[in-house]
Formats: sequence, C-alpha cells, structure tokens
Amino acid sequence: MSERGVFAVDRGIWDHPAFADEPLTEREAWLWLISEASFRRRQKRVAGTTILLERGQLCASVRFMADAWGWSKSRVDRFLKRLKTETMIGTEDETTGGTRPLVITICYYDRYQRVSLPDEPQDGTLGGTEGGTVAGQQRDKLEDIENTESNICSVAKRREPVKALRFEEFWAECPRRDGPNPKQQALKAYEQVVKSGKVDEQTLIDAAKRWCAYHRNRGEIGSKYIAHVRTWISQGRYSDYLAPPSGGGNPAPIIVPSNISPLLRGIVASPDEDWDKWINGYLRQPAHTRAWLGPGAPPGEPGCEVPAEIQRKHGFTPVPWVRRSDGKQFGAA
Repeated sequence: MSERGVFAVDRGIWDHPAFADEPLTEREAWLWLISEASFRRRQKRVAGTTILLERGQLCASVRFMADAWGWSKSRVDRFLKRLKTETMIGTEDETTGGTRPLVITICYYDRYQRVSLPDEPQDGTLGGTEGGTVAGQQRDKLEDIENTESNICSVAKRREPVKALRFEEFWAECPRRDGPNPKQQALKAYEQVVKSGKVDEQTLIDAAKRWCAYHRNRGEIGSKYIAHVRTWISQGRYSDYLAPPSGGGNPAPIIVPSNISPLLRGIVASPDEDWDKWINGYLRQPAHTRAWLGPGAPPGEPGCEVPAEIQRKHGFTPVPWVRRSDGKQFGAA
C-alpha cells in the first residue's frame, strides 16, 4: 500500500481490556482481515464442513464480521465489494443472506507479513548464546522464508471447487418419485461423493440408469417406493447398481442384442449374449434391489429368454412361454 514499510501488530488488540468495545473504523476492519488470515496453509471447520485455507486466506460470514466489527451486514458487504474493486481482496463465492461462510483472499498478503526479528539481540550486544535470542531469530527468519508464497489473488491460487459438470445428465436419468425430491440437496450429495473419489460421474450416471430400469420393470416409476436422490447417493445405494465386472483386462465391448427392450438399450449388454455373465451379474446384486438388465424377464419368471439349461445351472426353474412376435418357445425342457 505504500513504500514506508510495515510493522507487526499483536492479534490480541481486538480483545485487549485497555480498549473500549466500540465499532471498528474502516482501517481497523482492514487490519482485522489481515490478522484473521492464515499464516500457513491449514484446515478450518465451518458449519460442519472442512475448508482448506491457503496462506493469506480467511473464512467468515458477513454476519460474523458484522458482529465482530459492530457494523450492519449491508455496510460489511459494501466494504468488501470496495476492497475487491481496489484489488485488496479476492472472494471465491458471494454470500447468500449473509450467513454462508465466505473465503476471502488478502491480495499481496506477503507484503504485510514480511516482518522478521532483527539480526542483533534486542539488549544491544553484538552476540548471543547459541540457544538464546539469535538462534530463535534465525529460526523465525527461516520460517518466514519457508512460508512465503506468491499471493496475488489469482484464480490459480484459490481452491478449485468440485464442479458438477454432468449433474444435469445424472439427474435426468434418475427415476421420478411421488413426493418431494430436493434437487439442490441431491446436487450437494453428488458433489461430495465425486469429490471424495469414491465414484466418478460416469459411474453414477450408469448406476442411475440401472436404478431407473429396475423400478421401471416393477412399474414403480412415480411411486413412493423410490428413494430421494440425495439419500440414494449419501447412503451409497448406487453401489447396488454398478455394472458387473466383465473379468480381467479391459472391459468387453458393449453389444446390444437386437431383441433387447428399447428402454434398456444402451444401459448394459453382454458380449454375444453370454447368459452366464448376465445371470452372474444379476446374482451379485443385493436381493432387495436386484434388477435384471438382460433381454426379457428375469430368470425363473415368464418372459425370460435365458435358455432353460442355463437357468437350471444357476438354480432357477424355467417357466415355459411363447414369444408372440415370432412364435419362439422359451423355458422348455
């Protein structure tokens, strides 16, 4: 801000008993922001969420700053906007109602934190003991150097939020339910699970397709039996609808049989109608959420197209039936 140098101020001035408890001036509010900024990279727990703060960043809501400064929320908001216009701070998000935590970056933070202790001892002598003030001063200076980073309010220096690049695609594949199904809460759960690395977006989208196909086959679309999308994600229910492994090496090419239901086309297929793989994938699913994604009905039910001998091999009792379109018989001994 000037070429006149900087000075160290103890953070205890904000609650020192020698000073009256009164609203801060704008200069004092600026000093408060600098004093609250992290000296090192650290994590801070805010409203049940862990936020990673880089050097020169702080996290506080407009309401919290208004209480600390003795200001109104609108005045705090105007002040922060002016500091941002003057390139004195940067913000990652805008506040909503003044209650959501705001991550603020102090631009050129290192200019205000380049204060080191003097080289010589403060008692005026030219030397010092190895374990005394000189050694401590050297450690402090080294610490300053190690913690100095470029802090020029660039987007690259800020935390990259998880972007739900394909959430709308995922949402479109989820089954419709009877009753409320908050989309914003689903989005939050979606971002959290993707950020955690437990599952990627494509896997979630594919699982949502199978989830929808399961309820469609049961005639339950639009019913109360379908879970909230938020619950389905947060409880890890998507794992019940993961594609069965095709076995070793790269996944087998997807070949959709010509007689598969159009509703299931593009969801899952097995190469060359490998019935054993279809049934093994079916049996790997939990019984209460099991969905048959192959042609026709599930094994052991009318409409199943799996050869009778293969059904029996896996413990199912084939049900004889005739396909009307071509008169082909299934389930016969």
